[in-house]
Amino acid sequence: MDSWSDLLQAASIYIGTYQERAGDVWIRGFGQGLFHASAGGKTERISAANGLPGNRVNCWFEDREGNIWAGIDRGGLVRLRKKQFQILAAGSAVATVCEDARSNIWIGTLSAGLDRWRDGVLEHFALPAATNRDAFFSASPDAQGRLWLSADHEDLFVLENNGIVRSTNAIHGIKSILAGSRGRSWFGRQTQLTCLTNGVAVNYGQWNGFARTDVRALTEDRQGNLWIGTGGGVLYKFADGNFTAFKPDSVAENQAIWSLLPDDDGAIWAGTFRGGLLRFKDGKFTRYSSRDGLPSDVICQILDDGLGKLWFGSHKGIFYLPKDSFTALDSGKIPSLPCTAYGLYDGLPTLECSGNYQPSAWRAHDGKLWFATSKGVVAVSPDEVRPNHLPPPVALENLLVDGKKVPTVGAVKIPPGGHQFDFIFTALSFTAPDKVRFRYRLAGFDNTWVEAGTKRAAHYGPLPPGQYQFQVIACNNDGVWNEQGATLALKQLPFFWQTWWFATLAGVAVIIAVAVGVRQAATRSLRRKLERLKQQRAIERERERIAQDIHDDLGAGLTQIMLQSSLARRESPEQMQTDLTQVSETARTLVRAMDEIVWAINPENDSLDGLVTYAGKFFQEFSTAANLRCRLDLPPQPPAVALSAETRHSLFLAVKETLNNVVKHSRATEVSFQLKLPPGAFVFVIKDNGVGFTPGRSNGSAPDQERLSSGHGLRNLARRLEEIGGSFVITSAPGQGTQVELTVPTGSHRQMELK
Repeated sequence: MDSWSDLLQAASIYIGTYQERAGDVWIRGFGQGLFHASAGGKTERISAANGLPGNRVNCWFEDREGNIWAGIDRGGLVRLRKKQFQILAAGSAVATVCEDARSNIWIGTLSAGLDRWRDGVLEHFALPAATNRDAFFSASPDAQGRLWLSADHEDLFVLENNGIVRSTNAIHGIKSILAGSRGRSWFGRQTQLTCLTNGVAVNYGQWNGFARTDVRALTEDRQGNLWIGTGGGVLYKFADGNFTAFKPDSVAENQAIWSLLPDDDGAIWAGTFRGGLLRFKDGKFTRYSSRDGLPSDVICQILDDGLGKLWFGSHKGIFYLPKDSFTALDSGKIPSLPCTAYGLYDGLPTLECSGNYQPSAWRAHDGKLWFATSKGVVAVSPDEVRPNHLPPPVALENLLVDGKKVPTVGAVKIPPGGHQFDFIFTALSFTAPDKVRFRYRLAGFDNTWVEAGTKRAAHYGPLPPGQYQFQVIACNNDGVWNEQGATLALKQLPFFWQTWWFATLAGVAVIIAVAVGVRQAATRSLRRKLERLKQQRAIERERERIAQDIHDDLGAGLTQIMLQSSLARRESPEQMQTDLTQVSETARTLVRAMDEIVWAINPENDSLDGLVTYAGKFFQEFSTAANLRCRLDLPPQPPAVALSAETRHSLFLAVKETLNNVVKHSRATEVSFQLKLPPGAFVFVIKDNGVGFTPGRSNGSAPDQERLSSGHGLRNLARRLEEIGGSFVITSAPGQGTQVELTVPTGSHRQMELK
């Protein structure tokens, strides 16, 4: 044992001795590296010659998970673990691996030839000359001791008697090989399937029931039925000379079947490219993917270790699962598949397993599992794999609110206005830190656990005011969970408008506002009803007025015409002429009255302009007929003021009555009609140059003055103006004429004044 001799020769140098919990002993000698003695008596030296950064070991430590840590002078900190994987053909892209009946392991590479592993020695094989001698894609041994090969340009070769020759059967484009039962060898090709029996090749394609497709994987079940995985994602069964196609419900592009494995319970396991894992049983597919806990959706290889577990090669390393975990997941007993995954930290040369050609994984006679990868072939003994049963301690490192650190001692109170919350956490497991997975939830916000995978941070947006508790748990590389995890209580403080008392006040204010709004709406509704009633009343008054005018003016005039016509028939011709003249005058009076009625009820005249135009025309015609000089001072375009029919009619009658009084009582020779437009009103001014009078007094000299001053005419004017919200003013003196002002406000103000 040379290593121990070397150690003894360096006895003068300081030596440290340590014992693992498992019973192994470690000895360090400064400048000599590390010496390891197992409990079974096996010894080995670990030094710079086999990967240690240096031979001067300063310190040694074993952590809680059994990892050995060594401090190297000028070499840093080194972690040492017992190897679980054996690597052969390191650095070469291995496409296929298999074992023959003599326990030889055959390793086919894409560019480094074919190797045979036997008794700890690798032996190299190459293709004959004039070929691509180092390209091997698929290999499968048959019961006759031959090794069928896809090599060169995916052509068929055979190795027997330690020599490789091209097969006499010209079979090309071979993607997978299966040496099956009953002396049949199957070859999955680019566009078809070929069976070779006793040197006779039979091709299967569209002509005999098999679709034209590339065949990526082949396997046989216990009944001897052939199962075929295709690049189109369709699974075929070949039994009794017939093909049956089975297509998953959700087959998408690029979900080719890359690997197949028959199970003892009759199920067929199918690994797909980007489609996860399929289980076909009793005519039904069940799909498992990364959403169910698989590390990858690219499943290149599937092996059964015979110990109740399925092993998988993927594009994210090698992992295994207990078979019963699938049933537990389907029945809802577990939320996700408990995968135990291995990666670079576990000694794998790469995470990418090979799957373009089959077979690319093999279970050997001794139970060892072999996986082809893009950087060598990897072997593992499932019975020697020791799970890590220690759950990792979980720590909450930081809480960031809007990017700023918040102290996490005790219950944390967050001021109002936080928009972004980041919880940073970790788990202390050095066996395979890249395989540590997390779950978290924010109690009071999340209803269920959030699967974080390997992410070590949780992000939340703005949180409503209230009490919360952040909880995070983690599992190690073997899926052992620390259910206690780490917790942090926090309280999001509210703005004042988010407090209960503000909400109460706001609620009261809303109730009051609703009540006021309802009251105002009811008031507006009552006002609208009142306005409609007023409009209806105004319409009724207008109809009554029109009926009265028709009765008083037209009815009386027609009666007078009828009487005068009857009298004219009994009179002499001279008297008849006089009566007919009276009939004509009465008819003209009726026409004028009819014109006034039509003007009053026409809605097109409901404006100040319509009133001024009609009243001015009447004033001029009446004055001319009474031999009075007429002066009109009216604007060519009065302002746009809307007037009701009642207002127009009352004002017109007031003007008419005033003009009648001028003609009857004033003895004037001139009369004027003027429109004034003070703010908020309009005024009709009628002025004559007659004898005048003293308003409210009687001089007894003239009967007309006596009648006017008695007040009946003035009261009529006052009543008319009051009905429409207006007022009138009479200014007069003996010998100085009379002026009448008829004022109507354009607003709602009403007034009446008499001077």
